[in-house]
Order: sequence, then C-alpha cells, then structure tokens
Amino acid sequence: NKMKDISASIVLIVFSVFGYFYCVKHTLPQEGDIGSMYLPKIIFVCLLILSIIKLIGAINMKSRANVSSKTKIDKKIFAQGIATIIATGIYCCFFNEIGFLASTFIYLVVQMGIFVPSVKENWKRILVVSVMTTVAVEVIFVELFEMIMPAGILSGIL
Repeated sequence: NKMKDISASIVLIVFSVFGYFYCVKHTLPQEGDIGSMYLPKIIFVCLLILSIIKLIGAINMKSRANVSSKTKIDKKIFAQGIATIIATGIYCCFFNEIGFLASTFIYLVVQMGIFVPSVKENWKRILVVSVMTTVAVEVIFVELFEMIMPAGILSGIL
C-alpha cells in the first residue's frame, strides 16, 4: 500500500505540473490573469497540493505488515476515476481548438455517461442538463464577468 500511494502521488504530481504549464502556455494574451484557463490552473494547483499531502502521508505511513485484511478495490469506481482523468485531459487539450461551448458540452455528456448508471434511459436528461449547464456557464463567465472564451469550431457561427 505504501508504494502504491507513493507511486500514485508522484504520477499525480507530474500530471498536475504538466497540466498547469499546459494551461499557462495556452492562455490567450488578451485574457489577462483571469481567462479561460484560470479555473483549470486552479484545479491543477489544488491537485498538486493534495498530491504532495498524500505523498508526505504515504512516506510517513508505518508499514501495515501485521494487518492481515486487504483492501478490495471496486473496479467500477476505479474505472470511472481513470475515465474521468482521461476525459479531463482530453477536454483541456482540445479546449482552444474546439472552443468552450462545444468542448464543454461534449465533456459534460461524457462525464455524465461515465457516472450515470443507466445512460440508455437517461440520455435525454443528460443532453438537456449538458446544454443548460454549458449555456449557464457561458452566460455567467462571458456576459457577466466579460471573460473571453475560445470560440473554436463555432467561431464563424457565433
């Protein structure tokens, strides 16, 4: 367990540092300090802090050699976590190219598809919630906060 925690912490530290610098590199100059990559940068910083805390805890963890019970990993939850990390990485990579509206809608549909138990029965609800959430975030950040979000493939339409 100790080596698994240390390994996972190191992987997450590397991932968060890479993600943060990716966001810094892809911040549009006209956006200023608070732009479309502001929230992803905050998320990567939080992930970095939590990963460092986990690493310190794992290093300081006493060996559990005399504990006979083994922790059973729920494979479904583990797969959902991995799928979320992959979906978030893809979302960050294609955010500028596809644009905020399209990439956020797709990301939300994928995330809900990962976590909703019966996608076939709830696909209409997933689409409605994804559209409403994307529009709400667009209105809040673009109209109210006057942030510039990448238009991407919808630049000729919007």
